[in-house]
Amino acid sequence: MSLNGSALVKKPLCLVGMMGCGKSSVGELLAQRLGVPFYDSDLEVERESAKTIPELFQERGEIAFRALERAAILRLIEGVPGVLSIGGGAFIQEANRTVLLERTECLYLKTRPETIYERIKGFTHRPLLQNQDPLGTLKKLLSERESFYQLCPTVVETDGKGLEQIVQEIIEVN
Repeated sequence: MSLNGSALVKKPLCLVGMMGCGKSSVGELLAQRLGVPFYDSDLEVERESAKTIPELFQERGEIAFRALERAAILRLIEGVPGVLSIGGGAFIQEANRTVLLERTECLYLKTRPETIYERIKGFTHRPLLQNQDPLGTLKKLLSERESFYQLCPTVVETDGKGLEQIVQEIIEVN
């Protein structure tokens, strides 16, 4: 599939990767460039539940959050094809990964944990990083998730690149 500003996106483009790798920022700009809708599974979960993700984790736990996330992803890929940003843990869930690999074009935004940490340090809306060693947690999560993320047919390195450059690279490689 070749992408350009006037291309019709026939399958949703799904951006995969760790929290803070740029899925939402890249996704919004990419959707704008392609003239298609932008969807964010985290925002959809928050909208549907009328709660923030940290509130959901605290009140209902991760298992309940993942169920809401899966339902949101399934709804979003049924809509008008666009660009979909999913939560960092969504792709490691086998049921999500299977449907996303079958029904979307998955792109992994590969980013070093140190880069992610610099981007998101101080944010309080990342429940998995609310501990004494957030960088260590990022490194551990990435080492656990990397093999899943690498299943995406397209890998885009984001370290040291601005949004424009990343979006242009995605357009060129697809």
